[in-house]
Amino acid sequence: MNLAVERALAAAVAQRTGDRWRLSDLWPTREGLALAFDTEGGPLELRVVAAGQPAYRTVGPRAYQYRSGGASLAPAQRQLLDAALDALEAAFAAAALDPLDPRALTAPSDGAAFPSPRHRAHLAAPLALTDAQRAAYRADGHFLLRGALDREVLLAARPDVEVALQRAWPPDLPPPSRRPDAYSAAFVQVTNLGLDDPRVRALAHAPRLARLAADLMGVPAVRVFCEDWFVKEPEAALTPWHQDAVCYPFDAAASVTAWLPLQDTSPDMGLLRFALGSHLGPPVDIENICDASEALFTQVIAQRGPSVRHLPPLRLGDVSFHDGWTFHGATPNRSATPRVALALHFFANGARVKRPTTPTMQHLLASFGPGLSPGDPASSPAWPRVHPPAPAAPAPAAQAFHLRATLLPDGQAPVDLWVRDGRLTFDPVPGAPSLAPPGGFVCAGLVDAHAHVSWAHDADTPAHAAAYMNDMRALYAGSGVTLLRELGASSDAVLSLGDAPGLPRVHAAGTCVLRSDAFSFAATPPDRLRDAFLARAHAGARWVKVFADWTDDFGGKERPGFGADDEVTYPLPVLADAVAAVHALGVRVAAHAFTRAGAQVALEAGVDSLEHGWGLDEPLIDQMAADPTPGRRTAWVPLAGIAMSMWQKLRRDGDADRVAWVERSMQRLAHLIPYAHARGVPILAGTDWFPEVTVADEVDELIALGLSPDAAVGAASWTARAYLGEPGLTEGAPADLVLFRRDPRLDPSVLAAPDLILLAGQRVRPSTAGLRPHRLPWRRRHEQP
Repeated sequence: MNLAVERALAAAVAQRTGDRWRLSDLWPTREGLALAFDTEGGPLELRVVAAGQPAYRTVGPRAYQYRSGGASLAPAQRQLLDAALDALEAAFAAAALDPLDPRALTAPSDGAAFPSPRHRAHLAAPLALTDAQRAAYRADGHFLLRGALDREVLLAARPDVEVALQRAWPPDLPPPSRRPDAYSAAFVQVTNLGLDDPRVRALAHAPRLARLAADLMGVPAVRVFCEDWFVKEPEAALTPWHQDAVCYPFDAAASVTAWLPLQDTSPDMGLLRFALGSHLGPPVDIENICDASEALFTQVIAQRGPSVRHLPPLRLGDVSFHDGWTFHGATPNRSATPRVALALHFFANGARVKRPTTPTMQHLLASFGPGLSPGDPASSPAWPRVHPPAPAAPAPAAQAFHLRATLLPDGQAPVDLWVRDGRLTFDPVPGAPSLAPPGGFVCAGLVDAHAHVSWAHDADTPAHAAAYMNDMRALYAGSGVTLLRELGASSDAVLSLGDAPGLPRVHAAGTCVLRSDAFSFAATPPDRLRDAFLARAHAGARWVKVFADWTDDFGGKERPGFGADDEVTYPLPVLADAVAAVHALGVRVAAHAFTRAGAQVALEAGVDSLEHGWGLDEPLIDQMAADPTPGRRTAWVPLAGIAMSMWQKLRRDGDADRVAWVERSMQRLAHLIPYAHARGVPILAGTDWFPEVTVADEVDELIALGLSPDAAVGAASWTARAYLGEPGLTEGAPADLVLFRRDPRLDPSVLAAPDLILLAGQRVRPSTAGLRPHRLPWRRRHEQP
């Protein structure tokens, strides 16, 4: 499914129903489009079909059907259904989208097609397991690894998977209740999509997953036996107990199955169950998944006494691993949403083909290893080695480039590096042309840790439109910024911004959470705070932006309003509960705070970053630095660059009290920023008011306030990328980099004029010259005319 379409529809319905309806999934059907919603009255499925069929409502060529889990809808629920239909109609019209046309629904989103260089870099990056995790897997025969894959990578891959599934879908398939046996009633199984589709293969043969499988098995190399795509439709029955390895036509030292859902998956959608430790006993002599296997395994489990573990609710990106001999099955799908999952069956390299003893083994050997005989190595194109991966063919010189420069922050002398297919490598690429003369200094692409790419200051600005947001991204790119943490948008359309050639990657929060209903905010009272946070997470936000303090006379850049006496927005228990709720889903929280009271309540609630933080003091900074793990400390984004513009506007307005507050704040920051850095608090560079303030401006202000040039440049590059979980100048990372002729740690002014900008290997023309009028820094404020 087109990710931008999905998020646009989700945002439209959530807004029209007051967040009481949330889109949980959608998928194309032969008749049109199906949408599953979580509502206050329970799950509900909506179908868009051609007019002329029985329907709840018909609009032009489209008819809407619905199915709920209970009795007929109450009047209040019907009102929300009508509101949802109105929202969908408006969204279809705004996007010029025909939901009856499957091509419109499965077309790639506006972002770069999967897999982009960033996607490939993540899928190749290793993920280390602990000794305790390995021991738990080997004792239980099962292990759940939360967040094993980046949620956004899977969202980007999903449209290609859905297209491939549609191509391979069995024709004329009856509903699950009318299928002839327990196997077919439990799921639809499609195999090895990745063998013929390179995009699907990028996910299914991901080195990251293969390396995890090798680590769990304790072997140096692994192959894929099969990739099974299991679609458990609504009303699909229980998946009977079985073992995966019982039908393998080879003897392998070990095998493991990685099971990853392609959507957030609740227990009513059909999650796996495992008999813990069952892999250590003798196998059960039955290979077919059927009613008989359910009965026999149930009897064996009762006799042997292993406990049964059911998977908890899973988030997209969680991966479950189980031994090939572990007893397992799955519960029925009682929801209105199809559950799609990929089961990757890995086995240890070095296995030998055995003599088939069952018709299933004979079929698998003939299909996957034609020509192989007992005793032959279990090696065929259908059983590829995926770890360690086979060496990649050298890229043509036209797709590769060379640089020779000093790499920051640790480099002492120039080194050679190459860009191949949009990613960095230190392996020579013969014939690759040089992008720049030898010399200079390279750092990972700049980061704006507090950006707004979709912020409207009036109702007529189309800040929600993709063209507007991408124009803003292009401005950032021209200043050397390759990564944006977006912290406040006019709508959730920003959540649909995927990777795009030549444009910065976006870690988005979407709309802000606060109590104001001024344009363009939506007021969130305290009793709705937890729901608002969770709605942000379910809409796909990486961050939630909350205002820990607020002023009623805020007017934007034209009349900032903020001051030392702003009121705390939410009580501590309410804010802490909301923060904990989204932390459990892997979403982080950024808190706007200008006052000491706002900073204190935000820190005690456990937020991940403090924006502005002008009311901080030494005890609160000590609290930020208290976590012994540096990566978990609360980051500080001072946003000192906006002080000059605020001060000028407040002076013009004659607001003497706030003018004095800004001046006192900057005087205190000159002491607190070096103190926080010395205590190990991560300090990040953000602009807030780009392009009036650029990242180069913010670095200049941080240095003027006492931060060392090395730390200030790091706040806009390597430190910020590490904090946000993005790679730097490492082998296989996306080629996001900026080249300067002089060392920016010795001459930070060069940040404003990069010599070379690469975004995922694509050259971007520097455009900082003329980006905005000349801006005086804070220290020279009195020089203004």
